[in-house]
Amino acid sequence: MVRMQWRIQVMGTWYAIARAHVAFATPVHRAFEVCYGTLTAPALTAAVLTYANDSTTEVIRGYRDRDLACRYGASGIVDAALRRLEPAQADSHRTRDDDALDGLLDVAHQLQDSA
Repeated sequence: MVRMQWRIQVMGTWYAIARAHVAFATPVHRAFEVCYGTLTAPALTAAVLTYANDSTTEVIRGYRDRDLACRYGASGIVDAALRRLEPAQADSHRTRDDDALDGLLDVAHQLQDSA
């Protein structure tokens, strides 16, 4: 589901977050290959942080570069995720995207707690 049309992708992504099962880690990371910018990047970003592994930074950075090149408009939330993953590389100032990512991760935790 995380590689389908954007609405299905977003719902599948939140389902994967709620289930918190390791079987979803690879599909969630691979879903960035067909990410639809601002429609799907926020949920996918929360999901890859939920399922963070050795490839997470590379996957997020690759999407961010494509997002900027194609002007999808979701690079801010992805940059916020990179600041979480690489705190030594981060600027000291927070942005609205950092706040938005905090909110998404709060929802992710609530879904996992209720599952």
